[in-house]
Amino acid sequence: MTVFDEGLPSRPSRMPHRRGVPALSNVWTWVVRLVLPVVLYLAGQVLYWIWIDNVYAHNWTSIVGGVWIAFTMAMIALWLLCVWISTEEP
Repeated sequence: MTVFDEGLPSRPSRMPHRRGVPALSNVWTWVVRLVLPVVLYLAGQVLYWIWIDNVYAHNWTSIVGGVWIAFTMAMIALWLLCVWISTEEP
């Protein structure tokens, strides 16, 4: 024990955990769980407008853009599945 440790307890005490306030990671998890389906729906709507409900002629930009949106939607769907299935406690 040094001079600087004088008056301090021998074991460090833990900070009390407030049980009424959810952890920030728990709030973030639920925000992601609720926002990802909305993002997936909006991307699907844009893909529908580009590929199905296209009033203009199909050109290479609508095909490339649609493929990119479809790929992004697949990644968002995978992320959404992982977030909803995970049982990790914060």
